[in-house]
Amino acid sequence: MNSSKSQTVRFAGTKNLRSRLILSVLAGRTIVIEDIRVNESLDGGGIGLKDYEVSFLRLVDKLTNGSKVKINETGTSIRLVPGVPVGGEFEHECPVGRPIGYFVEWILPLALFCKNTVLIKFRGVTNSESALAIDSIQSTTIPLLRRVAGINLSVKLVKRGAEPGGGGLIIFTCQNAKSIPPLELTDAGVVKRIRGVAYSTRVAPSYTNRLVGAARGVLNRFTPDVYIYTDHHAKRTGGESPGFGLSLLAESTTHCLTVADASSGPDANDPEKVALDACSRLLEEIDAGGCVDSNHQGLVILMMAFGQEDVHSVRLGRLSGFTVQLLRDLRDFMGVEFKVAPERDESSVVLSCIGLGFSNYSKKLS
Repeated sequence: MNSSKSQTVRFAGTKNLRSRLILSVLAGRTIVIEDIRVNESLDGGGIGLKDYEVSFLRLVDKLTNGSKVKINETGTSIRLVPGVPVGGEFEHECPVGRPIGYFVEWILPLALFCKNTVLIKFRGVTNSESALAIDSIQSTTIPLLRRVAGINLSVKLVKRGAEPGGGGLIIFTCQNAKSIPPLELTDAGVVKRIRGVAYSTRVAPSYTNRLVGAARGVLNRFTPDVYIYTDHHAKRTGGESPGFGLSLLAESTTHCLTVADASSGPDANDPEKVALDACSRLLEEIDAGGCVDSNHQGLVILMMAFGQEDVHSVRLGRLSGFTVQLLRDLRDFMGVEFKVAPERDESSVVLSCIGLGFSNYSKKLS
């Protein structure tokens, strides 16, 4: 590692906190994040790190060997000296302030390059508006990573847990990968079918039927091939709180996947509104174009940057603010720069880069 990459990387605020911590471990560079909510009063939720952010730090520490984490007394500054990704089997309790999807989304790229197979039992909220639902991760994130990295991984839903009580249980399993092959994902195709899951916990089973009916009333205007499964959980497997929601998946003729979801939240009691929200989000994602929806832009870009030393390219729709910042962070951490080529007469752009040729040497030795 040259001297330019051995320097400490510094940031301010909590923007892109999870991705920056993962980049720190994969790049092997110390990261310092300061000025964390220093301007927020106690009435606004308090200064410093939230409990779910501290929990994510602990999760990173569990997956690595030799990491050193230092948080100042007020929680407004953290320093991570990364260790070696080793993986392993353990349980992790997720604070109810964020769902399990918040943790799984950005642990995935780290789990790919761990020395050992990763098996984590997550407990907490499974479905929330603040992160992808577990159903969306199962239907889209997992198949996308299998396609990109060619590895075996799974997310098994054992118990659902709605806000605010949680009580859900997820078993996450991921084998390690030696390297990421060249990615070329530029043909988005056209949507040929829509699938979905309408779920409910500790409420009447009729809620799922109302979700399905309202969603089909919108989606059947665009395609007749719409099928939405129902998944009702009673008290034994329904967690601690009542709730319901809908996860929708659109598959194109080139097997590109677009996902969107919506959930009831702790106070909502209108399945039709939740269904319309999910449909509206899905249609917006489809209209934006691209081979990957906005929820997965960052994950694909990171896989490209750490992929084999070859040309990687992907067609994306409108770039989210998170994606733009991640592109800058990859340049700062690893020196990887992306070529952005807007498409004529379309809202999509094609991003391409030369991968770093990152290899999991522990995988080779094993």
